[in-house]
Parts: sequence; structure tokens; C-alpha cells
Amino acid sequence: MVNAPTSKEETAPERHALHFHAKPSLDLNTVLPFPATSLKRNVAASCICFHKEKPFLAVSVGTYAAVHDLLSGARLQRIDLQVPIVTMCFSPDGTSLVALLRDWEVVSVEMSAWRISLLCPPRGIEKPVEQALMTIMGKHPNIYYSKYGKEYLQVLPLKARALTDAKGRMVKYKKTPVRMEPAKPIIGLDSHPTELQLLVLHVDGVLRGYSPAGSSANMSLVYSVQIQEPSRALPEPSPFEVHPHPNWVPGGALIIQASKSCHVSVLETAGAGLSSAPSFLLRTHLKSWADILGLGYNRTMSQVFAFGFNSLGALRCASWHLATGPRESSNLSLFLNRVYPFNLMPLVEGTHTSQQESSAAAR
Repeated sequence: MVNAPTSKEETAPERHALHFHAKPSLDLNTVLPFPATSLKRNVAASCICFHKEKPFLAVSVGTYAAVHDLLSGARLQRIDLQVPIVTMCFSPDGTSLVALLRDWEVVSVEMSAWRISLLCPPRGIEKPVEQALMTIMGKHPNIYYSKYGKEYLQVLPLKARALTDAKGRMVKYKKTPVRMEPAKPIIGLDSHPTELQLLVLHVDGVLRGYSPAGSSANMSLVYSVQIQEPSRALPEPSPFEVHPHPNWVPGGALIIQASKSCHVSVLETAGAGLSSAPSFLLRTHLKSWADILGLGYNRTMSQVFAFGFNSLGALRCASWHLATGPRESSNLSLFLNRVYPFNLMPLVEGTHTSQQESSAAAR
């Protein structure tokens, strides 16, 4: 992989281009156990999550969730959680899938036996949750979650179980709020891949790192970095992810973030201590774009990708090559690649064709 040309003379696309080709895709029609003719229109996935290190993909549609093995393409299991799924997250060791449901239930699916455990019962008096944030942190994992735009988090041990009385009735659950200073609406949440640290993006555009201070419900601020412009109103959810450091630097991490205004930021924590603030590798504005749909990092290819549309609705993709140094070295740098997204069009057109066929069959 080579860098994009820096002058008009360097125009050979075969030297500087990053091409995409459609590969065998996963059949996500099997997430729902119904024939295509019985599906309602506009049925869409409510949540898609990847494990950060293992080849697992979880997809939810309505009340159903399916876990896929990305190496074989096989569906490992399909489960019905009875209540619409808002968000999901894999445990760090990949043994459990945790889901937050629309009625505020939190359930854990043990992937060895596909056994479902209720961690937090529904909140009957509260409004259903439509958008939420969730992450799992620690060797003895704790689940941190919140309604999107809320000013504080809830914490729940992954090994917790909802209690019942002698007659089998659910005991009132005592929620544990995690209040952080400053108290501002939260629009991004993830956990450090190797350290006990929460990374929280607030509506003021500041990324803040918090570490536990004596207990899982007490968080102390360790650093803050301005990574995007502050928002007066609550913005639409946008990509925010924390990945293991590409060079496996102890205590290091790679942070990628994008806003709906098409600004992209990539930061590195170099593992020099939890109190050290992340440093920028990339901070750019995709000026010809109208919307960013997704952002991701491919460790095998050492690439950071962004996908979206321009004002005319045409598919766009941007890619940056991550140049790494020796193992456990923090010498990282990003270089822009020229990307030709038309290679993705057969895959997109195939998806549209299958959707039209399903709609036609349903009619």
C-alpha cells in the first residue's frame, strides 16, 4: 500500500489507488426466522456490532439477534429476546453478548451454551429507550450504559443476576448511577481495550478519559481533549470507537471518531500512563461529503476507512494507510489513499436487487 499522490504529475492510479472488490457476503436474511414473503416493508437492522479482536459479528433485527463467525461466514446462533433490541456489545473475552432492550432490560447471552440471563429487569415506569450507548470494561467486567444524550451512566456487573423473591417475583432493582464531572450530555462511549478507563465524548466536543476511583460507580477525570466543534443541540449519533494499539503498545489504543458534519479524527494513546492525553494522528474535514455512514479500522490492512454519501447521493469512501513502526513502538503516522468506491457498487446493487425482490414477493 502506497500513499496518495502529492503533486499533479503523480497520476498513475495503479500505483496510488486502493481498490475494493466484492467478496462473499453474509446472508443476514436468516436473522429473522420468517420467509421473505412475510416480512413487512422497511425491515432493517437495529444494531450491528463487531468484537474488537475476535471474528464475531452480531446483528439484531427487531427482537432477534444473530451471531456470525466472520472467518467461515456461518451463523453461530439466532436468539429471540422477546423485546426490541436497542444496542449490543461483546464482552472483552468474547464469551458473552450483552444487549440493552427497549424496555431497559439488560440481558447477557452466554455464547458457549447460548443461555440467556437477565441482568437488569425492565423499568415499567420509564419511557422506552430509543437510542443508547453501552460498553463493557475490566477484567471483572462491568457494563456501563446510558440513554443517548444523558448526563450520567448506569453501571452493572456482567456476572450480576436479577433477583427474585420466594414467590418468583422480580425484586425491585436498585440502579447505580455513575456521575462524572462535568455533567454534560454524552454522545459517545467506549472503554480502553487494556486499561481500566472509560472514554466519553460529550456534546461540547471534548473527549474525556475517566478511571475508577475506589469503586466502579466513582469516576475521576484523568484527561480531556477537544476533538470536534461543540454542539448547541443534541446531534445525531455518529461513529466513535476505541481499538487496541496497532503496535500493541502496553496501555496504548487507537481512537477513531467522525461527526455528522463530516469531520474525521484519529488519535493515539501511547501508553505512557493513563493520565497522558491522546495525541492526534489525523484531523480532517471531508468537504465534498454530505453524510458519514460508518467509520472503521482494519488491523490486517492497517487501514482506517470512512464511508458516506455526497450531496447527490453518490457513494463515497475515504481511506488512510496507517504506517506502523516496530512492535510496542508508538511511531504511527497516517497517509491518505486514493480510493475508487465504484468497486463496491456490484455489492450495493446486489443488496438493492435482493431488497426489491423481497419487497416484490411481499406485495
